[in-house]
Amino acid sequence: MCSRVLAARTRREDKAAAYAGRVSSAASNQRDDRGRPFTPISVRAVRESDAGAEEARAALASRLKRGIQVEQQQWSWSGCAVSGLAFLIWLAGFGVLTAVGGRGSTARMLWFWGGLVAMMALGRVLARRRLSGAIAGTAVAEGYCGGCGYDLESVPAAGDGCLVCPECGAAWRAERVTAPHWGQHADGTAFQRPRSWLVACLGLASSKRQRITPDDRGRFTTVVDTRLRVALPERVAAIPEDARRALLADLRSIAALWRWVLGLLLAMVLMAGGLILAENTGSAWERFLALAGGVGLGAIAGALVVLSDASASPRRIADVMVAHGWCPSCARSLDDLAPAADGCVACPDCGSSWRLQSQRAERRGTRPA
Repeated sequence: MCSRVLAARTRREDKAAAYAGRVSSAASNQRDDRGRPFTPISVRAVRESDAGAEEARAALASRLKRGIQVEQQQWSWSGCAVSGLAFLIWLAGFGVLTAVGGRGSTARMLWFWGGLVAMMALGRVLARRRLSGAIAGTAVAEGYCGGCGYDLESVPAAGDGCLVCPECGAAWRAERVTAPHWGQHADGTAFQRPRSWLVACLGLASSKRQRITPDDRGRFTTVVDTRLRVALPERVAAIPEDARRALLADLRSIAALWRWVLGLLLAMVLMAGGLILAENTGSAWERFLALAGGVGLGAIAGALVVLSDASASPRRIADVMVAHGWCPSCARSLDDLAPAADGCVACPDCGSSWRLQSQRAERRGTRPA
């Protein structure tokens, strides 16, 4: 038995050593929990290190990939500025090549398609660099080094409470390992029910792939929707009625103006289409059907947009849930949890971490002590 354990540990360490050479080569200003700079692990390195041998690594790579995809879609001033500058450069170059070489120029077509591909690649690179801290935080929360992916299960805690990776030297506070892969910890989606076919078809709640956001320790986690449709009924029922009404009101206020604007625009477009179609038809009955169809479809489509989670950022949903004292991932009460040294509480059910005190203070309009 001892020889098999030692052999398994040796294989794990050999794989971690090989894995350490495949980390992201991009420069990073990220620092570990001792303030030392490190290069965050890449999703490709996580996926390649698995080689079909460890299901936990494959699940980690999948969660990281989904989290990056969702965060790429989030709106920000810096992202808009970079995207706008890249688009202006692409448009100016396209115009110059058109004026110089004409519409049939080969360089013009190469610039058009190459520029589109380059802008998409630039968006992915910038998103991965921006989320490098969340990538490392997710790996640490599940028991892997955020710098090289080394398995931290057998690493003892140092005197300052940090787990020091023997491969790359990165140090991580032991309390950040909130959902270790060697335990029986459930992900937040285990406390969420799947969307019904009606809710999914009508788009009244986002899919779990669209509700991923980093928690306050950087781990990617899946949050609930703005109407708590995907939360388990018993968890929702445990919230007092007055508190539940206040929580739902704050959740529905997230991006409410944008939903109303989008809903009204969509309704107006469909109604205008029905009116144009009615004016170009022959009989009165056909005009009535076209007009009624445009008005009806416009009203229904606009109402569905207003009632949906459109434009509701997962991060904002998490902030509202935490401000009310509930875990954004599994809807468990956070009031009975004591914060760690970094001010975060770790949900014992789903392993997500939230800085409860600062969120409560922000909700009250005061600064945390």
